[in-house]
Amino acid sequence: MKAAATIITILLIGVACVWFSPTCTIIRSFDNFERNARKAITAPELAAWGNAVLAQYPTNTTLHLRDLGTNFPPQLGKLAAPELGPRIYVQVPEDTNATHWLLVCWGSGFLGSCGFEIGPTNFTGDRAHHRWQDGVYSFNDHGNGSQ
Repeated sequence: MKAAATIITILLIGVACVWFSPTCTIIRSFDNFERNARKAITAPELAAWGNAVLAQYPTNTTLHLRDLGTNFPPQLGKLAAPELGPRIYVQVPEDTNATHWLLVCWGSGFLGSCGFEIGPTNFTGDRAHHRWQDGVYSFNDHGNGSQ
């Protein structure tokens, strides 16, 4: 009886260590990215912010939160793994007829990534995505994301 209790205790501790490990926490934040994002911000809010950033930065640019200062929706800051983003890229295609757009993403090469693509209403997204409204898309390249 004592041996069984010890084994069960060790197994429970092992499961708790895995469940609460930083990697598992990041994976869960990616898995729940869109659901959590919809609770934190609306598509019109994302569109307004993203298009204002595009107007401010008309060329290919990599932005950091320090570059944007208070011009970053605070509710996005802790949306996914803060240690993995967000990274913000202004994308201006070489094709002058193509629309430029904003990529906001969290992730790494090992764990995959999730985030938003934001552009004018005629922007249709650059990667596999889930439409929130015209010009605003979420994506989850993590593999287990609930898109």
